[in-house]
Amino acid sequence: MDFNKLRTFVEVAKTQSISKAAKNLHRTQPAITQQIQLLEDELEFPLLERKHRRIYLTKQGEKLYKIGLEKLQSIDDEISFIKNDLTSLTGEIRIAIRPDIAQHMLPIVFANFKRTHPNVKFTIMHGDAAVVEDLVLNNKADIGILLLIKDKDMFEIYPTEKKNNVLVASKKYIKTTGMPTKLTDLLEMDVIDYTEDSDALCFWIKKANKKLELQFRKKSPHYVCPDGSIARELMLKGLGIAMIPHYMVEDEIKKGSVIQLFKSKNISFTSSFDIICKRHQTKSAAEKALIDTLRRELC
Repeated sequence: MDFNKLRTFVEVAKTQSISKAAKNLHRTQPAITQQIQLLEDELEFPLLERKHRRIYLTKQGEKLYKIGLEKLQSIDDEISFIKNDLTSLTGEIRIAIRPDIAQHMLPIVFANFKRTHPNVKFTIMHGDAAVVEDLVLNNKADIGILLLIKDKDMFEIYPTEKKNNVLVASKKYIKTTGMPTKLTDLLEMDVIDYTEDSDALCFWIKKANKKLELQFRKKSPHYVCPDGSIARELMLKGLGIAMIPHYMVEDEIKKGSVIQLFKSKNISFTSSFDIICKRHQTKSAAEKALIDTLRRELC
């Protein structure tokens, strides 16, 4: 497709006026009209319709406008990258993130990014997955970082490398309950989870024995936590078992203060941090650079 025609159409759609588009693009009105007609001929469907001396987009035109606006902005941003030295990136990036991810994963990432792009500023907002999604959808955050996205259709999603999760308990807790030897023993233990349905534990159980999942779905957790950091702290205090990312308890497992349960079964349960942006939202050059850095550093 000729990007010159696409840019002309996007400008007409944005201004809803041939004359305004001609003025903004420094062309004549007949030239603008001809470009639109040529584009419609090429695509073989109408993009505009006139009613009562006004211009309206057809359904196909609305779809092409959204796609064209995003693609042209992307091209303009890439050209800016070429024209300008990367260290000249400026602006503010608002990031909504789960506290546990921020605490354990991002300090080094942000430090590396700031060394390359010292003029970019960050505003960090914390919250659970629902809060992160809400902040991004309502344009209060430019980028969200979380686990377990619910409204996937609303976002552009950039997944990172999957991280291994482990079922653990503190040595102190195991001394009071005894070491579980069968999966059904877990039904008698105190559960620390992230939802009322014990989603994390049930995903793990399903991997081990699909028939047992329903029994565990009926078991409400004793403690519901908004993020992994709080679940980790409750587990360390001896309040129950929890499914926690391995990197968050790796040192404690090595020291012996935390015990990985059913390690011999080699049950793999992985999850990834997802970077999200609102769908069809134009991203600045700084935001694109940060997303690239996050994906590279978190993998």
